[in-house]
Amino acid sequence: MYDLELRELLNHIDGVNRREEQLEQNRYDLARTQATVLLEPYLEKGKRISPEQLWPLPWDEKRSLQDRKEHSQAENEKVLSLFKGWQDKGLIKANEQ
Repeated sequence: MYDLELRELLNHIDGVNRREEQLEQNRYDLARTQATVLLEPYLEKGKRISPEQLWPLPWDEKRSLQDRKEHSQAENEKVLSLFKGWQDKGLIKANEQ
């Protein structure tokens, strides 16, 4: 992993972050679906509730493209400064071509 170029490192970190975020969203979606199924027998006759109505979650409303772009730019700058710090300390070497 120490011989990755900066672009590769950033892509790897972004992929790991997206995977973890998706796993977390799946867990929450499963929990609220289970809660909905468990509560439905106790609702008034003929009344139904959706998981989104029971427990609204932040990702139910899609973030705008601009928000995602700003977020990922800030993340990239943070990782870049960390990477440069490692280079300055001699912990990793930059790939030379």
